[in-house]
Amino acid sequence: LYSGPIELTDPGNWTIKAVAIAPGILSSAVRLSPQYVVVPEDSCEEDSYLSGAAANTSASHDLHWHASYRLCKECPEGGTSPADSVGQFACVAGAGYFGPAGGIFLACPVGTYRAQEDPEDKCVPCPAWSTTLTSAATSIDECVSELGFEGVSPGPFTPCPIGWYSEAVGEPCVECPEGGTTWAEESIGLKSCIADQGWTNKLNWDAPPFEICEKGRYKPLKGPGNCKLCPYCSTTEGPGATSLSMCVADVADAECGYKASGSSIGWEVGFVKCKPYVFCSLS
Repeated sequence: LYSGPIELTDPGNWTIKAVAIAPGILSSAVRLSPQYVVVPEDSCEEDSYLSGAAANTSASHDLHWHASYRLCKECPEGGTSPADSVGQFACVAGAGYFGPAGGIFLACPVGTYRAQEDPEDKCVPCPAWSTTLTSAATSIDECVSELGFEGVSPGPFTPCPIGWYSEAVGEPCVECPEGGTTWAEESIGLKSCIADQGWTNKLNWDAPPFEICEKGRYKPLKGPGNCKLCPYCSTTEGPGATSLSMCVADVADAECGYKASGSSIGWEVGFVKCKPYVFCSLS
């Protein structure tokens, strides 16, 4: 052990063994005393730096070294440094953060990322129609599809097609229930699904389930609305009819009396005479 004035000939990090009045703080009497016992200390670890070393080492002067000058300090939040770093400017922005050497470092906003090797002063936007789930993303692999889109990183990301919707960021598109569709691409949520042509959702105009139009009824438009009844003495060949032109003569209708005959009439309506000289009503 050495006792006496401290003479440092090489810059370095030293531990002063003395009674401390608080963590890292020595009393003024100890700090000012020339009688110190010193031993070398291990170097600062990664993501920390030796504080004040440049101002407190000398090759030609005796120094009164105290703990407040020799503590290893952590880099500012978001910063990183290699082991054995000296001074705060050894800290640079870590992955997911940006800013000048020494700090302050800011987290990359949602929708951007920054890998450690990217320029320190900016974050990189995610590909089109994608975002990140949190700030401080560190890789393009953290970019996921936005609502109304689907795909996996690095893309491409594509809109949910008509008849499909997305439920959550980063999840694949989901097909509407049977009989449902959407007004447009990029739809979000199950409530985006509406009744398709030939289907209705009479229980609730704003949501499934959807019911197919019964035989003898039709629905030409998608969206809310009831299935319309075919004109008198006409029906459809099956359920799910989408237009009035799909209504044809009902040859089994007792009110018609007998099998219909003749050709179709009026604007491609598609039904024929039900009785001699009498046409089925359009109302």
